[in-house]
Amino acid sequence: MALYYAVFSAGIRTQQSIDAMAVMYTLSMLVLLVIALRFVNPTQLVTRVKEDRTA
Repeated sequence: MALYYAVFSAGIRTQQSIDAMAVMYTLSMLVLLVIALRFVNPTQLVTRVKEDRTA
């Protein structure tokens, strides 16, 4: 909601707030990805998918 308001509101700092929210979103997704990759090995997932298709 805050991002929608920032896009359509008047002011000089709207682009900066949009950029800041994009950076925060990217960093939070990066942290989640790193945590997920600590528990899951992507190579094993690809191997499993290939084995399921051939079987």
